[in-house]
Amino acid sequence: MKTNKLSLIISALVLTFPSLVYSQEYSVNPYSIFGIGDVNMTDGGRLAGMGGTGMSLRGARVLNTLNPAALSALDSTTFIFDVAGSGKGSRFTSGAVTQSNFNANFTKIALGFRLTPKWAIGAFVQPYSTVSYKVNSTDFLGGGSTTSTTYIGNGGLNRFCITNSFNLTKTLSAGINATFLFGGIERSAQQIYLVKENSRTAKATFDFGLQYHRPIGAYELGVGLVGSYRNVLNWNNTRQVYNDNYVLVEEYKKYRTQITIPEYYGGGISLSKGSAFMASLDYRFQRWSKTTDHTYGMTFVDTHKLLGGVAFIPNEQHASSYFGIIQYQAGFSVGNSYLNIYEHNTIDYEFFVGGAFPLRGGSLMNLALSYGRKGTSNYDLIREDYFRATFTFSILERWFLKRLYD
Repeated sequence: MKTNKLSLIISALVLTFPSLVYSQEYSVNPYSIFGIGDVNMTDGGRLAGMGGTGMSLRGARVLNTLNPAALSALDSTTFIFDVAGSGKGSRFTSGAVTQSNFNANFTKIALGFRLTPKWAIGAFVQPYSTVSYKVNSTDFLGGGSTTSTTYIGNGGLNRFCITNSFNLTKTLSAGINATFLFGGIERSAQQIYLVKENSRTAKATFDFGLQYHRPIGAYELGVGLVGSYRNVLNWNNTRQVYNDNYVLVEEYKKYRTQITIPEYYGGGISLSKGSAFMASLDYRFQRWSKTTDHTYGMTFVDTHKLLGGVAFIPNEQHASSYFGIIQYQAGFSVGNSYLNIYEHNTIDYEFFVGGAFPLRGGSLMNLALSYGRKGTSNYDLIREDYFRATFTFSILERWFLKRLYD
């Protein structure tokens, strides 16, 4: 039976991994034309309804990938497998012009279990950044004539992480993510001629986490810290030029460019009572001001993000109905963009509600709904208003129980 369950999970991983890696056109965003695109630093799993907060949260049956130190709390008899997907409907506004879009895709696959009383391991794969845009630009020429240029881009970066998490003492845990960043971006610009550029990169990186946790009466206080150092991505690029009959007229062989992924730091604090009550607040800082997009001559600004969330179960032990054992969640996130366009840096925000619905056998289905806004329609810029639904299936299996009888 255990072998069959393992085969089922491996089959699901094999089937969903290619879709996650290659279906990068998840979130249409005109601003993803710059840098490495729209950067994703959220968990997108069990904690999505809490605003994506959770650097200090830990649990025996919670696969928290926001802090690698959190996995050290996993149940020693349980194997956890998470699959997450999202659907997002957006409305873009610029002046009197509006446009709508909807996309959906897998957003994370993760697994984790404990190897020894002090050592747990896990792995997950999810998009790190998304490039997806189509922009039409009209330029004025001499004599009152105009020319139109269409810019199209898609692709992005993915990250595959292997997590090692350790209980150093009864109240202190540490973890490290060994991460492989990889992916590609295809950009094109067309007037009379079509210019296509393909860029690919791969890089091994590391990020770290600490968690301090101690009981305070019936509750547990948690404090978490995460961080990563600066990394330079080397891109291998090729460029082709086609005429209006799509005949190749010129090709530039491989040439290299670089872009820096800046260091980041974050911290969080939480108060919890098992899964019956959780309240958490996180802050994240990333030093984007040290990074430049040489292709567009774009400089970036440092980002600050604040996230908060609460979750509770009305009557976990003595519920008289199914609604009494659902974990209800709510949260928010607010932060600035790393783009500074026309000397304007916008504030982005998102509000969340959600729930964790128990399934037969101890597994869970999570649903998080959110409304958010990015950018602004002022100053000839573009504002995005969107609704997002995130689904996560957490499969929990007891694989490591010792048999008392043969």
